[in-house]
Amino acid sequence: MAGLEQTLGDVVAAEFVVLFVIASWQWRRYRARGAGWAAGSFGVLAAISVLSVCLQAAGVLLLPGWAVKTLVATLLLVPYGLYRFADSFVPLRGSARYLAELLTVGAVLGTALIPYLPLPGQPAPAGFLVYRVLVTLQWGLLFGFVAFRMWCAGAHQPRAARYRMRILALAAAGLDVPVILGTLGLSYKPGVQVASQLNTAVMAVLFAVGLVLPAAVRTWWRGSERNAMQVAIADLVR
Repeated sequence: MAGLEQTLGDVVAAEFVVLFVIASWQWRRYRARGAGWAAGSFGVLAAISVLSVCLQAAGVLLLPGWAVKTLVATLLLVPYGLYRFADSFVPLRGSARYLAELLTVGAVLGTALIPYLPLPGQPAPAGFLVYRVLVTLQWGLLFGFVAFRMWCAGAHQPRAARYRMRILALAAAGLDVPVILGTLGLSYKPGVQVASQLNTAVMAVLFAVGLVLPAAVRTWWRGSERNAMQVAIADLVR
């Protein structure tokens, strides 16, 4: 089981590096609004995943408390970055944006202020339950928003664009699974850890497909639309 977990960790790290390269390339090439937020989010995920793989390879199993807090606080910026990416398609106004910013700032400050982040079997510090609920809300609500916005953004688009948006929506929704498992206290169980890593690996593939749709799939989806258009024109001519 440990060997499988390590292999999946390596795969996930490689996938996030590829996602960072793809998002950065799209940002530099098209300068699309919001693309920089996606590149930054995948860059953070890639850096933390690669660092985790390197630490395991070096036999480092425990980091100083300040280093753990820094990594967690940095990771909490990922949902906000992807939220800003989704917000570029269908912008929100007023209280919803303030809520996203407030939850993110609160989660990062909570990470800094909490005495320590407990390991499995270690007693939790005072206020840890409140901190855990805050992080769950921040991660869960922002990724839920990303999934909802991506799904809605493709509603009135051509078939290829609609499917791309919905693939991205499914990928964002899938990244909520590890948070749900952590909230239920199941994330440290060996079988659940493997399932969570496998889920993350699949979601990374979906993100890659949504960002850069394979040419064959794009041609197939657009071909059906062209066929429908040709039928409509033929009916009109008749």
